[in-house]
Amino acid sequence: MLGFGMLATVAVSWYFQINVPTAGIIAFLVLATLQFVHAPEDSPGGIDNPDGELSHPLLIAGVAVLAAVALLVLAVLFPAFGSLAISGS
Repeated sequence: MLGFGMLATVAVSWYFQINVPTAGIIAFLVLATLQFVHAPEDSPGGIDNPDGELSHPLLIAGVAVLAAVALLVLAVLFPAFGSLAISGS
């Protein structure tokens, strides 16, 4: 999940020309929102997870929200990190 978030962060930063922390916050919050939407199906015993082998979707959403908050805190504490961007040109 975090690997997808980091890949999405790079893609969003490059495509929309925004700084990396903002792109990461957007990517992780979108991931958390999608986990909340699909929580009933992905929960243990649900349609997509009948045997309960996968992680609980609310746990995944919580980790994504914590990652977004961590990026926000890093951007506030370290302004140089907050200004990093990936340029497509």
